[in-house]
Amino acid sequence: MKDAYWFKHDSNARHDPAIILMRGKYKAECYGLYWMFIEALREAEDYKIQRKHLPAFCLDFASDLLEEFIDDCLNEYDLFKSDGWFFWSESLLRRMEKHERTKAVRAEAGRKGGKVQAKAKQNGSKSQAKVKHLDLREEREKDIKSNDDTPKESGSVCDNGHKYHGSFCRQCIKDEREAAAENDGGDEF
Repeated sequence: MKDAYWFKHDSNARHDPAIILMRGKYKAECYGLYWMFIEALREAEDYKIQRKHLPAFCLDFASDLLEEFIDDCLNEYDLFKSDGWFFWSESLLRRMEKHERTKAVRAEAGRKGGKVQAKAKQNGSKSQAKVKHLDLREEREKDIKSNDDTPKESGSVCDNGHKYHGSFCRQCIKDEREAAAENDGGDEF
């Protein structure tokens, strides 16, 4: 079966007073017919079918018994409703409306969760870029310290050709911050 639609229903529907009355008159065979109608309604657009199409769902029944059964389900047992043109189950409509609301809420929650997850992933990438940048910076500082453990004098030149101000190169730090900001979409760290 390509599409199998699910719908919630009471597992004790056979104990409903209207169903008991219907089963008392029409027996289990028409109880099965009742569920065939419900299943057909579930598959139908807007959960309604044209009344004239009902006989197509029960080809094994005599037409006079079928018409009597449908009329009793509408008028005696109040199991279905009809406006003369369409046929539906109020109970199924309520259940499917609730199902569709729940489905819409879950879909919206999924969209929101997906956006949060995508943003977190994107921010994670930015964070990873910051970490890599800081790791490279620490590595470079270690290299500088290992090459020359003496503090740099103000006025001397760094490896990039900039003058030291105190014991650090302000231009290199500024360049590193600007590069980090560009990689992170403008966020300062």
